[in-house]
Amino acid sequence: MTLRKTACWSSQDTATLSAAGINMEHEEGVPSRRKDLTNSLEQKIKRLEKQRQELLEVNQQWDQQFRNMKELYERKVLELKTKLAATEDIHTLEKEQKQSVTEGDRQLEKEKESLWEELQALQKENKLLKESNALANRKKEHYACEIKRLNKALQDALTIGSSSLLEGSKKYKGRCSHAEMRTKVESHKQQPDYQWNALNQLPPHVQYKAHGSSSERKFN
Repeated sequence: MTLRKTACWSSQDTATLSAAGINMEHEEGVPSRRKDLTNSLEQKIKRLEKQRQELLEVNQQWDQQFRNMKELYERKVLELKTKLAATEDIHTLEKEQKQSVTEGDRQLEKEKESLWEELQALQKENKLLKESNALANRKKEHYACEIKRLNKALQDALTIGSSSLLEGSKKYKGRCSHAEMRTKVESHKQQPDYQWNALNQLPPHVQYKAHGSSSERKFN
């Protein structure tokens, strides 16, 4: 009995000691796991902080790029507005120039028509002047022939009645010399309007001969 009890107590003590050892090991492992968990969390926090810092840097870069792009687009928009305004001004100027050219063309056409009418009138007037000039030339030729004929008749009459003319002139003019009379006769010859007056101053028979000679030549 005593041995059995001793054996029982021995087995019970062994079991108790084993259980106590397990509990002690369990109590010793808890701080280690907590430490590992703390280290893991600290590492995660560090990684998150690093990621956060990287995100901040990326955000700053994106913000700067956005600002740069915004400024660029604003400059582009301003340039386009300026070009658009310049294009509109050029278009307006070209339109005004076209209108001015059109009005100028119309005015030029009117001036051309007016000049053409003036040219036609001048050509017509020139034609009339040419016809009048031709008629005047024909009359001039006719008068020249007539004057030549009358001068010839007068010369013949003067030759025939020179002596009678000289005697008559001596009676009216006293001391007038033959040379002076000749000069006066020549001056009368140069003045067609006075030829018939000279003939009228001749004696009647000389006038008759002069008129008869001119009449015969006229009919011939």
